[in-house]
Amino acid sequence: MHEPVSIQTGVKHTQITVIDGKLTTADLAAYLKVSESTLRAWRGSNEGPRPIYVGRGIRYSLDEVDAWIERNSRKERRRVA
Repeated sequence: MHEPVSIQTGVKHTQITVIDGKLTTADLAAYLKVSESTLRAWRGSNEGPRPIYVGRGIRYSLDEVDAWIERNSRKERRRVA
């Protein structure tokens, strides 16, 4: 099942495709506005959203990514307060 999700990065739109609720590394990088190398570094240090290994490929659950964003934004708010 293909669910196109349009996100805006800066002044241009980037189109990402969510397939069965999963994102590729490239799509997640666009979604989070970070580089693919940042995602690799996060995987290596067990930071960031939890990856799903499918054969030699890596996918990320959009629900898990959104939950990770929420958890980390709450931590940021606690540090500021």
